[in-house]
Amino acid sequence: FNDVLSFVNDRPLQMTRLVDPATGTPTTVSQRLRRADFALFFQDDWKAGRNLTFNIGMRWELTFPLDEKWGRLATFDPTLGNGQGGIRVVSHADRYNGAIDAFAALNPGVIIQKNGGPLHKTDKNNFAPRFGFAWTPFGGSSTVVRGSYGVFYTIDDLCLCGHYNLAPFMLTQRFTSAQRPTLD
Repeated sequence: FNDVLSFVNDRPLQMTRLVDPATGTPTTVSQRLRRADFALFFQDDWKAGRNLTFNIGMRWELTFPLDEKWGRLATFDPTLGNGQGGIRVVSHADRYNGAIDAFAALNPGVIIQKNGGPLHKTDKNNFAPRFGFAWTPFGGSSTVVRGSYGVFYTIDDLCLCGHYNLAPFMLTQRFTSAQRPTLD
């Protein structure tokens, strides 16, 4: 709201909503994100002496690309158009051709690649070694020195929000107070 009087009269300075470019009707952000992952782990403890133990382990992780139940994923790809950049649409579903065509008509200079494949390639060599030790320097006392080392891989969270609320599936429609109809 621009001022108190605008608030009292319910006249916001601006209002924003998401719309489907094919129909122009308000829409919501998809909440059907999913991802599959698989991991294996083994570990062994080796007692090198009465007061020294080594822990050795290996973890292997396989994380598949992000997916959305209805295929509504898109991203900016700087390699499209010989470096010009454009939108790479992951989905191959025909149900979005209307939205993609409507977006292309509104933005004729934007390159759109349909059936662009997953957002990233599956990395199959995520091996993560783990090493550790426990040493009791004074024999049976309660003093223990411990140390460890490990390699860890970060898995993206499921809120890669920019990938599923992007054009061509949704457009932001903004209204300012000058465009709002009044009852005057």
